[in-house]
Amino acid sequence: MGTLKNCKTTDNLIDFAKADCYIKQKDCIKYLAPVQLPKCKMIILSATLDETIYNLFFPERKIVYHEIEQAAYKGNLIQYPCYSMSRKTINDFIEKNTLHCPTVSALFKKIITNTDNVYYGITFKKYENDIPLEHTLHFGNLTGTDYYSGKNGVIIGTPHFPSYLYQLIAFSIGISEHGSLKNRKVSYKGYQFLMMACSSLFVTFTTLY
Repeated sequence: MGTLKNCKTTDNLIDFAKADCYIKQKDCIKYLAPVQLPKCKMIILSATLDETIYNLFFPERKIVYHEIEQAAYKGNLIQYPCYSMSRKTINDFIEKNTLHCPTVSALFKKIITNTDNVYYGITFKKYENDIPLEHTLHFGNLTGTDYYSGKNGVIIGTPHFPSYLYQLIAFSIGISEHGSLKNRKVSYKGYQFLMMACSSLFVTFTTLY
């Protein structure tokens, strides 16, 4: 107990002891506590459920999958996939003046001008005030939000978890060939595309976790 006090540990040591793997980064240890579900019959509703990942995480559970028809779009979805629009990408645009935008506000204004009648915008929390719109939201604060239904909006950004989390997920379900983050060819539901990931096997789980 004295050793723990000297370490000034503030995290849950019981979860750490149960963790299957961990990553040491300088003076910090990152770990993933085991994912557990109550031992009872459950119904899970998910738009991004992947059978392979569920079977790897819960091999002892009997899982019955029911797929429903995909909801049809009522509006138009316009995507610009030329840039990842991660936090790093946005910072690089400003620092290198790649798109001739000296500030984040100028960058966002330039993006919004390519879309008609934009009513609201969504981006990272640190950049929310840089959206030149009256109505804004940020990633992590969207659950249950539907009061912009029927209105045009713009989403600027691609939220990612820290790279170590993807590596821990891979280790915890027995994927050894994870490597570092890089563009990998992914085959999914008849489509092939490049996606930044540690492993093409669990890339579809990134939006689920």
